[in-house]
Amino acid sequence: MKLAYRSWVSLCMRAGALGTLLVPSFAQAKAPRMSAQTIDVKTCPVAGEGSRRCKALADYEVVTTVSEMSEFRLVVREKDGFQIFLEAPECEEAHHDANIEFRLFEGEPFAVIQRIECFKPNTMQGDDKKARKPIASYITVRGLMGFEKLTYDLKMKGAGGEQKARQLAESFLLKLWPELEAARAPKKPEAAAPEAAE
Repeated sequence: MKLAYRSWVSLCMRAGALGTLLVPSFAQAKAPRMSAQTIDVKTCPVAGEGSRRCKALADYEVVTTVSEMSEFRLVVREKDGFQIFLEAPECEEAHHDANIEFRLFEGEPFAVIQRIECFKPNTMQGDDKKARKPIASYITVRGLMGFEKLTYDLKMKGAGGEQKARQLAESFLLKLWPELEAARAPKKPEAAAPEAAE
């Protein structure tokens, strides 16, 4: 019994050293093709006083509203009544990065990633916002329609935050991929019923 156990452990260690995962071939599923598209909100047309509205992928739109004290950004798909805010927690005065990243699988958007800087409110006359330093920085990850459970707020403490956000979004998608792949597969046509003999 001990010999069999040692042989199993030895086999696993050799597989790990070779970087090989011992999985039956029938259990290996094709991974989804991941991609990204970035939208620069500065190029979006003005949609009213202090507001910009951008057309994005798959009937989504990015809406940004700026006031004297803060800024709000959300992604909407009006035909389905869907909207999701890209706000960081405990951020009294928010400034969103001009770029918003859409994450896609097989060409379909499923999440957005947004960098946000938080400032302490300052109502002094002539305050230069560009000269002020943020008190906190976040990267928010939000799932789009059908993926609303995907939500993360990453407080930045150095470089690499965007990559971590992408990994979290893709890990969430990969957990759902077998079910998504099955739903996307073309349905086999039903066999015609045999004709009754005359």
